[in-house]
Amino acid sequence: MTPLKDWQETGVTFGAWLSVPSPATAELFAASAFAWCCLDMQHGAIHEGNLEGLLHAMAAAQTPAIVRVGWNEPRLIMWALDMGASGVIVPMVNTVEDAENIADALYYPPKGTRSFGTIRNGYDADPGEVFGLAMIETQEGLDQVERIASVDGLAGIFIGPVDLALSIGLTRQDALDGHEKLDAAYARIVAAGQANGKIIGSICIHPSHAETFLDLGIGLVALNSDRAYVTRGLAADAARIPALRTRARAVGGTGDAG
Repeated sequence: MTPLKDWQETGVTFGAWLSVPSPATAELFAASAFAWCCLDMQHGAIHEGNLEGLLHAMAAAQTPAIVRVGWNEPRLIMWALDMGASGVIVPMVNTVEDAENIADALYYPPKGTRSFGTIRNGYDADPGEVFGLAMIETQEGLDQVERIASVDGLAGIFIGPVDLALSIGLTRQDALDGHEKLDAAYARIVAAGQANGKIIGSICIHPSHAETFLDLGIGLVALNSDRAYVTRGLAADAARIPALRTRARAVGGTGDAG
């Protein structure tokens, strides 16, 4: 089931954000309860030389992969789809023309200008299985969001919380803690999406954001990232070490070294 169908049938779809180029990690995430994973080619270590192996790992678990391409370039969008991505997230979409560029690259003629290639996810794939999300993460994009959301062929909007906060005069900490100005921006984006029947997505950069996003009407939610899950697990066990040392000494451990 694609993320869009999951959202259409249940009202929300949950996934994870992957930036580490490890097929083993991708396979673990794909085999979990997440409905999809996003492979980040913009700010992660994933690139054109290692993406295909990650997509193979996702496909083995029959979990859809979304790819955040590095930039709004037709070649990158078409290539990610050819390699097997179910959809793409495209950063820094500020104008209607930017959004139309995405929609045009998603589909073969006559609907778009996607170039034919006999790779993994090509001409015979159901056009309804392919989708694109435009990232709104600047003041300029926010100012144009109603027009961007109305672009035919675009499935929805993906909010970049930190870049958006910075662009509207807030801080990274505001994006983490929440701010009424940012909440108003989210609400405007959601309203634009709902008016056009489009899905709105974002990534949680704090655990409490999931509830906040759901309350706002955001329906495609990346609950966390591979790096965050590893960091959280490491921190949890690291915090146990002092007590474990004390316990070891109490039962006859040796010395204070280490």
